[in-house]
Amino acid sequence: NRQTAVINKEPSKIHLARVLLKLLPVAFKFRRDRRKWVKQEGKNIDEKKYRKHAEKALKTFIELGPSYIKLGQWLSTRADIFPQPYLEVLAKLQDEVPPASFSEVKSMIESELGDDIQHVFDEFNTSALSGASLGQVYLAKYKGKDVIVKISRPNIEQIIEKDIFFLKKILPIATRFIDPNLRFSAEGMLSQFIETIHEEMDYRVEADNLIAIKKYLRNDTMIIIPNVIQERTSKHVLTLEYIPGIKITDIEKLDAMGIDREKLVIRVHHVFFKMLLRHTIFHADPHPGNISVAPDSGAIILYDFGMVGRIDNETRIKLTRLCLGLIEKDAVRTVNALMDLKTLEPTVNRYVVEKALEMSIQSMHGKQVDRMEVNALMELANKTMTRFPFRLPKNLALYMRMTSIL
Repeated sequence: NRQTAVINKEPSKIHLARVLLKLLPVAFKFRRDRRKWVKQEGKNIDEKKYRKHAEKALKTFIELGPSYIKLGQWLSTRADIFPQPYLEVLAKLQDEVPPASFSEVKSMIESELGDDIQHVFDEFNTSALSGASLGQVYLAKYKGKDVIVKISRPNIEQIIEKDIFFLKKILPIATRFIDPNLRFSAEGMLSQFIETIHEEMDYRVEADNLIAIKKYLRNDTMIIIPNVIQERTSKHVLTLEYIPGIKITDIEKLDAMGIDREKLVIRVHHVFFKMLLRHTIFHADPHPGNISVAPDSGAIILYDFGMVGRIDNETRIKLTRLCLGLIEKDAVRTVNALMDLKTLEPTVNRYVVEKALEMSIQSMHGKQVDRMEVNALMELANKTMTRFPFRLPKNLALYMRMTSIL
């Protein structure tokens, strides 16, 4: 009833038409760019034009609001759908979202925590540290200590429900602009996206996720996770211990502090794959805004546990087999694992995919792995995934997101 009431404020057909008018020009350009990118394998393309089209897509997502910003963030990790220049531009949505004004969120803090803000916190800096798709972050003091306060955007639930209603309407139209073999993945991604965004709107769930992951990693001295301030946390307000660090992509500062970046890369991969392959829950959103490095110890600081993934033991074993197939340079075993995971169309020409994987694996092992350029690896993955009938089941959408960002 709430969803219907919200949607009725603006006739659904008019709103749908407005959204489509904004998205269709972006979709047409993307479709043309992607076809050319796949045909030419990313070579001899007008990268400046691609970036211009991607910037237009970025602007459109921001204009359409929270749900579309979040959707853009998901798409920015999908090397099987987007050409590399699009991925690089859309990655700006990870930590460059403009925040709402403080006057809009002050009343939410007071209503959620039941008192005037000056009584709830010792001090409160009204300038947002950062903005995100569903909320924004502020610095405050509580019981004499610095804390981070994450607050939902005003009326976020009504906005999200309305947007999801229209995204479901738009999907059948949008899938006409992507290759047929990607339609299954798009449907699975939207389904997982809707499920995840509902969890992310409740900060009590995020607090529980953080506590669970912190418990699993409690014996790892090189991982730091902030404590939750439970008495200042509610559905729309999350208060955490403030632990500042160096942003993981700030190479200049990392080098100035003498941080060994090679060891750092290994450490980050180790902790995320330990969560994936050993524990029942993993952090699924490791974009640069969510990972910092402690300047004194080089330990990894993890933030934002709103988006987490869970994989059952059967799927975990299949993923392990896939990793082993790639490590052992066994294309046949790798394809078997992909088929078991249902990430390939059942009617796929196995010989073609095996040969493609064989060549890709050879290329990956042509140089020492620790010397290989990350850009070259991403380019290779981008070309491979856009030319073959990969599909992404719903239960692997967050796994794919985590590994792609990482």
